[in-house]
Amino acid sequence: MIFMGKVSTRKRGKTWQYYFQLASVNETRKWKTGSGYRTKAEAQAAGTKALAEYNSTGIAFKVSEQSVADYFDYWMEHYVEQELAETTVNTYKKRIRLYIKPYIGSYKLKNVQGETLRNFLAKLHRTGMSRNTLTCIKGMLTSAFGYATVQAKFISVDPSYKLTLPNKRKDSEVGTRKENHIFVEEDMWNAIIERFPEGHPSHLALMLGYYCGLRLGEVYGLTWDCVDFENKTITINKQMQEPSGCGK
Repeated sequence: MIFMGKVSTRKRGKTWQYYFQLASVNETRKWKTGSGYRTKAEAQAAGTKALAEYNSTGIAFKVSEQSVADYFDYWMEHYVEQELAETTVNTYKKRIRLYIKPYIGSYKLKNVQGETLRNFLAKLHRTGMSRNTLTCIKGMLTSAFGYATVQAKFISVDPSYKLTLPNKRKDSEVGTRKENHIFVEEDMWNAIIERFPEGHPSHLALMLGYYCGLRLGEVYGLTWDCVDFENKTITINKQMQEPSGCGK
């Protein structure tokens, strides 16, 4: 049985042919065919392309020369900032700045393929990125490229279609937390303090982190009730955390 919207192939003599059903006219079935292909795979590929062109007839795609970096700015302005919560907007901005623009921002939007995005996620995966963050970025790619295809019509094929996350890594692939620590030598510390001298907004946070051994979240989680000026002590009982995943 042949279904409308499905490409089929058959051998005709020494070559292959593709065919698929078109919309009926006056209740009469119509077919699109293409012949002369050396292999079944060639016929299938040509038929798939022909079906996509047929299905998009009447849709005016605006072939975009813009970069991925510029497109993500467009997507943020026209969709994310209009539709999503502020926490999600801020998280997306950070992910775009730290990961998407540095890795794939220079690509032309129209040239991005599924393989481009799979390689991008694989690179992030190999850095030891958390599963939550990787899932967030994958969701952003799916949403952004889907918007470019359906709403903005900058591209005709969505490269994020059926995009999946890399398999979970084994501990041996990325090393342990201890191996990934960066130890600040005295010369490096002096250079940091020279860059952020007393009076700079980040100076006190750096001093607390360095001399008290605090994590970043613990530093910014400090409140005045944690400070005992009389006994000259600081109580660490809370920390600031970034929302997991992509926010709400």
